[in-house]
Amino acid sequence: MTSKRVLPWAIALAGCASLGPAARTPPPILAIVGATVFPAPDSEPIPDAVILIGADGKIAAVGPSAKTPVPPSVQRIEARGHFVTAGFWNCHVHLTPPLFPSGATAPAAALAAAVADLALRRGITTIVDLGSFLDSTLALRRRIDRGEFPGPTIYTAGPPIFAKDGLPIYARALFEELHFVPTQVTGPEDARAAARAVLDGGADLVKLFTGAPVGAGRVVTMDPGAIKAATEEAHRRGHQVFAHPQSLEGMKVAVENGVDVLAHLAPRAGVLPPSFTAELRAQKVAVVPTLTLFYDGLIQEGETPEDARAFQDRAVDQLRGLVTSSVEILFGTDVGYTHVTDTTEELLTMAKAGMTWRAILAAMTTAPAAHFKKDARLAPGLPADLVVLDSDPRADITVLARPAITIRHGAIVYRAP
Repeated sequence: MTSKRVLPWAIALAGCASLGPAARTPPPILAIVGATVFPAPDSEPIPDAVILIGADGKIAAVGPSAKTPVPPSVQRIEARGHFVTAGFWNCHVHLTPPLFPSGATAPAAALAAAVADLALRRGITTIVDLGSFLDSTLALRRRIDRGEFPGPTIYTAGPPIFAKDGLPIYARALFEELHFVPTQVTGPEDARAAARAVLDGGADLVKLFTGAPVGAGRVVTMDPGAIKAATEEAHRRGHQVFAHPQSLEGMKVAVENGVDVLAHLAPRAGVLPPSFTAELRAQKVAVVPTLTLFYDGLIQEGETPEDARAFQDRAVDQLRGLVTSSVEILFGTDVGYTHVTDTTEELLTMAKAGMTWRAILAAMTTAPAAHFKKDARLAPGLPADLVVLDSDPRADITVLARPAITIRHGAIVYRAP
């Protein structure tokens, strides 16, 4: 998915290093010196640390300054008084109009600005797109990978799969405006074919609307056999399945039929039954809270600020129950549907639900990486995706929303003004 070569803008920022034909480990080209480093959410920070980054975009070394010498020829980032964590994941975005331009046809400058605002200036080095035009998103990924402009790693579901008569009421006007014909399934065979088609088209995962709001308070729930068939097809090919649940029934039918991640909470369901949270934990199903959605999304739909905040508070209560039950949480905001690119609100409401700084950092780094069979620790040999922070996230979790520097695959892709 992503190129292992040093991209042009990485060379310009970090300088070149000549590798002889016999060289096995590229020499470091960049050093972050003096910061407090969080190698992983569950490990102790390393004060006065050094991180060395190689020309291959991977971490060459990380450790205390006294034990990690810095070669004299490398570019240095003097970071004393700063804090370094792994780069963040946003596990629920939409690379769709009107917030996001076409990845295939938009000018590079417009796309560079969009991905910077959506991801890089937020410290986000990996995004999971849960609904977009597949050709556009794949074109965007290719343009990033060949170095046309900096951007995050992208995993995409392409177009979601819906139940028959289960098109969300809020999406219909956009579908008509963009001349998009959504895939709707009735049972196992067409659901399996739909999953096969989106994966054959280049998607990295499958998104199912196991529950969809269709108006007048009604939710259409996808046929259990269809969910199971689509999920089996995705898993057979080594891919994840995310579900938009909408209701407790949509949650339950997703979990019972093998879905890996619930892409939202369902605030109208209230605090979830202990038996169900135990099932989530037992089946290792993760949940993306999208707490920002339950305020900003309702404001977009014309609700009053008071009603929108009350609805979000119900989502916070639901998340608190999941946290107490040790259900795995993945960070995600639904940006692209919402208009909020700033992640501060999501961080504050996750903390309000009882998540510690370690739990929030895990939801943004190691937990989503593990779901995609990746490793988001800061350790030798792993990709150098990381953020440099001006202050300590243990004291102020919102600092995670405003990094000083974002580095992806060893290249500086954002530096705060």
